[in-house]
Amino acid sequence: MNRRKYFDRAAGGWDRTHHRDTHEKLCHLIDSLDINRGEKVADLGCGTGVLFPHILEKVGGEGKILGIDYSLEMLKEARVRMLSPREPVSTDNILLATGDARFLPVREESFEVVTCFAAFAHFEDKESALSEMQRLLKPGGRVYIIHLLGRGELAEHHRQTGGPFVHDTLPEDPEMEKMLQHVGLTKIEITDSPSLYLAKAEKPGSHR
Repeated sequence: MNRRKYFDRAAGGWDRTHHRDTHEKLCHLIDSLDINRGEKVADLGCGTGVLFPHILEKVGGEGKILGIDYSLEMLKEARVRMLSPREPVSTDNILLATGDARFLPVREESFEVVTCFAAFAHFEDKESALSEMQRLLKPGGRVYIIHLLGRGELAEHHRQTGGPFVHDTLPEDPEMEKMLQHVGLTKIEITDSPSLYLAKAEKPGSHR
């Protein structure tokens, strides 16, 4: 089974099995990032939209989110989540789109921020995905690649999970830094610690 089919089949129960205990940690993590009121954020590999309420807390009613995923079933679950009275999410602030990380259906320099949560390890062509992230960003825009497991923890988790994920890993730090530089991103910071992988980078220039 390929990745897309796996995610489509797993979408209905994804939050129960993967995001039951992540709310508080994501709240603190997203709050620590340089995401500002009124900004536009592209959430690449958005899945069921678990980041949406946390991002909206930062960008406010003037901000916008574009959630992009190649699994239509995941996006359907994101829509259900957005309409749930338990989630503080305004559908006026969020658009959803299907798209491959290598060929995103968005014009260049449209966003101040690109987030990628719990998805980057699954991208088959990681440098192409990074190139697309860079293309979407306005000058001075920021990229945040996030996993709630360190690199080694995530590799072991995927080995145990098996299926289409068994070889899905994060690049080692020097390789990741090299790819980020190669696509034109700067101010690179990589945190690889127990229960957190966070790669930050910025597009040169300034829009502020």
